[in-house]
Amino acid sequence: MRRIGLLVLVAVIAAMAAQHTIFDGNYTWEGSQKRVDNNFQGPTTWNKGSLYRRLEILEKPTGIKACFQLCVWSGGGETCSDCRSCKFANTGDVTYYKTEPATWWKKAPPDWSDYGIRAYLVKEDIKGGKWLATGGGAWVMGSSAASHIPIKMKITEILITGGDKLACPDGWGDAPAAWNCGGAVSVAQGNINGRFEGADVTRQPNGIEIASPELNRVVVVCIDGRVVKNYLPESGKVMIDKRGLLPGIYLIRTSTGQSSFATRMLVK
Repeated sequence: MRRIGLLVLVAVIAAMAAQHTIFDGNYTWEGSQKRVDNNFQGPTTWNKGSLYRRLEILEKPTGIKACFQLCVWSGGGETCSDCRSCKFANTGDVTYYKTEPATWWKKAPPDWSDYGIRAYLVKEDIKGGKWLATGGGAWVMGSSAASHIPIKMKITEILITGGDKLACPDGWGDAPAAWNCGGAVSVAQGNINGRFEGADVTRQPNGIEIASPELNRVVVVCIDGRVVKNYLPESGKVMIDKRGLLPGIYLIRTSTGQSSFATRMLVK
């Protein structure tokens, strides 16, 4: 009896602290004004955990700034994640996002025991932004959205319950440093301090800082050409934290209102 009780206790603990991949695949936002259900997996009770997301833009026809939202409709309730904390603009952009569904905006509390309708939405990244969708409805952009869609993306979303820590999937080396998905933190880079074509580049303890009043884009690229970080700075300054990068050589491409430049960073 004691052994059976111990096995039950172990099973309960395992159920309380777990990692579930709820979505991992390609997704195309075609701008339908209707709510499109998705093939989610795992527990329905997202409100009892944290969601971690990696979003990579595979194809996007224009550079309009957009944001990505997850909504749940069930049992007469409606709740949605913060859209403007998960934003992108161009093909190749990669963004990460962590959220607690229990804290989402609610029109009315949903029934978390039922999947109901759970859908991914794409909006214009402005205050009060509307769905990038054609058709009627006060919540959609309308016919002017036609040039901005479809948008193809790769989404991986993981639910962590019971206060467990994220076990980073392969390829998440560019995730935020606090997620502990990256490699070592030492940088071997020689002439990193200086001024390059209108921007100041300064070595910092955990990476490099790039600053310019006209800074509009910073991209970190692997030696194989894969984009691992993409910044659209709003304050004229970007801090590239190497703790979110796997060991290797990276090319940092920066553009300002004057011109563009590139420099290298080696992460050991």
